[in-house]
Parts: sequence; structure tokens; C-alpha cells
Amino acid sequence: MLSQETLNKLRYMKMTGMVEALAQQEADLAYQEMSFQERLGLLVDWEYSRRQHNRLQRLIRAAKFQNATACVEDIRYDDDRKLDRHLILELATCNYIPHARNIILVGPTGAGKSYLAQALGQSACRRFLSTRYVQLPDLLDELKTAREKSLDSFHRLRKQLATVNLLIIDEWLVYVNRKFPQIIIENSPT
Repeated sequence: MLSQETLNKLRYMKMTGMVEALAQQEADLAYQEMSFQERLGLLVDWEYSRRQHNRLQRLIRAAKFQNATACVEDIRYDDDRKLDRHLILELATCNYIPHARNIILVGPTGAGKSYLAQALGQSACRRFLSTRYVQLPDLLDELKTAREKSLDSFHRLRKQLATVNLLIIDEWLVYVNRKFPQIIIENSPT
């Protein structure tokens, strides 16, 4: 039986996953038959998994997605949508991010551009890349408000946006009206 002092120390060190795993191991007699190394390995795995999960949830919250459940796996590839599955799965690997490539999604209202952008953003979060989703009118309002507040506030916001690995700006080209969504990839200016 573990002492309360040990559990308190684990909580103090923010190892709540390990505390939960220890409670589970104490309640189940099957764990008593395992060696110390096996049990310790399970405890470390539990804590590691919990921390990775929490990190992913923080990234998703920080991204400020309108649809936090959007994911590449749920994209419909109906014939009338004319989406290239191979290209979307390639984009979901996020290889374009370190190469500073821009992706522009164009198509009519209701074609699924926002969903696709947020699904690609979720893929970036799953790779532990910082992501931010914002609609252009909101971004402009945010920049204007920061500028009116102070020049320092404006520069802080710009710096914050510049440090994000993937910045998704929605409603960027709303005046472009195409029959089907298209994906355009281009190099960023250097």
C-alpha cells in the first residue's frame, strides 16, 4: 500500500497520470504478479500518454478552431466534389510547413473549404505543431484593436502570430467563386 505522502508528492510534481495508474494497480490484483520494472514501465507509459494527450488538447484549444472535430479521416471524397484524396493525405502529413509553402483553398460557399482547412489544422496539432485558425475579418479587427491599444500591443500580437507553425486564415478569398474547391500550393516569399 502506497503512503499518502508519496501520492501527495506525485500530485505536487503534477504526475496525476501516475497517481491514477497507481490507484488502478492497487485495485487490481493482477498487477501484483508483475515485476517492479513491468509495473514501473506501465506507470511511465500512462503518465507519458496523459501528458501527450494534454499537450494535444492544449494545441487544439489554442488553435481556436470553429469545428474542433474536423479531421482528415472524415473528409468525403464524393465524385461531385472532385477532391484529390492523394493530395489531401499528402497535405495531412504537414510536410509543407517546414518548407514554408502556402496553401490556398478556393471554391464556392458551402464547398467545405473551412472544414478542410480545420482538418489540416488538426493534422498539424496531432504532430504537435502550434496552429491558429482565424477568419480574416476577425484577424483584422484583432490587429486594429491591438494597434489602437498601443504600438507595443500591436507588435506583440504580430510576433505571436509569427511564432505559430501554421496560421490558417479563413474567408481570405471569399470573392473568388469557383465551381469546385481547388487547392493551390505556392512557395512563401523569402
